[in-house]
Amino acid sequence: MAKLVTLKLDGDFEEGFRVTLEIGSEGEGPETELTGRLPPAPNLVNHYHEWRSPIAVWGALCGQSKSNEWQSVVPSTTRVRDYAIA
Repeated sequence: MAKLVTLKLDGDFEEGFRVTLEIGSEGEGPETELTGRLPPAPNLVNHYHEWRSPIAVWGALCGQSKSNEWQSVVPSTTRVRDYAIA
């Protein structure tokens, strides 16, 4: 049976995030749950945008239009709740 990994984030870039990692079999509850904390990183969003800018220019030069997908990769600095990656 396949494993399901869920990463839950609660917090913001200014104050840091509480993090919960759950690992379990698909269709069942988590077998392992780990909790931790990520420190504040208020400049992380700015660094991401600096990194992303050349990629967006390259995409435009190659004829690829900007999509909402590019805009939604990094959440705003508002609260982030229960984002799950499966």
